[in-house]
Amino acid sequence: LGIACGGKTPPKEPPVVEAVADAAPPEPVDAAPAPKPLVERLGGKDALKAVFETFGKNVQGDKKVSKIFGKTLKVDQFRDMLFEHVCEKAGGECKYSGKPWKEAFKGLKVTEAQWEAFVESLKAAMEEKKVGEAESADVISTIAELKEEIVDPATKKK
Repeated sequence: LGIACGGKTPPKEPPVVEAVADAAPPEPVDAAPAPKPLVERLGGKDALKAVFETFGKNVQGDKKVSKIFGKTLKVDQFRDMLFEHVCEKAGGECKYSGKPWKEAFKGLKVTEAQWEAFVESLKAAMEEKKVGEAESADVISTIAELKEEIVDPATKKK
């Protein structure tokens, strides 16, 4: 054969490789579905709103914390501000529209004990509305970031 082709050996053909145009890396077998946003896990925006309605009533009924509110900040304003904050952070179609928290609570001298009473009022509202433990914990962790903004540092010495 080498003689018939003028002394040259024929070029080698490249190996055939089968290509699939829509090939993608294989899906991991144990891939968990993406978790639902917190607001969905709570039952939606209306269910979250109902929790905060009950929370507002709880705060009004607690003499330890209701005395914070008056001319500069009303319980209903606080309830609505907190609802918007949690709703936005929980993936709801909400946007927080209140003042910066530190500004809204300036001069109100909120104590650590009053903060804890707020948290307990919210926990009681979630319990009454039958919010699951995981979701309740997520809501509490969402408001925990506000503690430094709301509690007056001067009251921590007491």
